[in-house]
Amino acid sequence: LPHPPPPPPHHTMVSSSAASDVYKRQECNVPSSDGGTVAVQKIAYASQLLVADLQDALQETLGTVREIIIEPESGKMHFFVVGMADGNGFVLIPPGAVNIPEWALEPGNEITLVLLAENKMLFNAPRVASVEEATSGSARQAAWEYWSIYR
Repeated sequence: LPHPPPPPPHHTMVSSSAASDVYKRQECNVPSSDGGTVAVQKIAYASQLLVADLQDALQETLGTVREIIIEPESGKMHFFVVGMADGNGFVLIPPGAVNIPEWALEPGNEITLVLLAENKMLFNAPRVASVEEATSGSARQAAWEYWSIYR
């Protein structure tokens, strides 16, 4: 006789201290400028990216991530949808056009994205009026073509 299927897994809530322990296990030590080491996170959570500021190399805030577009077929992230600091719409930016600085991955710091291109490239990028419009095929195609050197 065939064996019955196993029971479904039980879902349990993780206490905040247990969650903290899991979080700490995601840290690693890297060399610091003073010859010692500093603990840095090896990961960034999607929830942190959804509110991350986009800055230039001088740490001037250019906008804030409002949404992330994932390609369903591949599961890969295609664009950050960034609300511009000047209030003039949203820009789709591919992950290859930004970087997370090392200091932003240190425990307790907020995640910040740094634009790898010149500011004028961001300011001249195609804009959309809303997050919803950012998901349209035409908006994604325009952004894909515009940011082609960062794919």
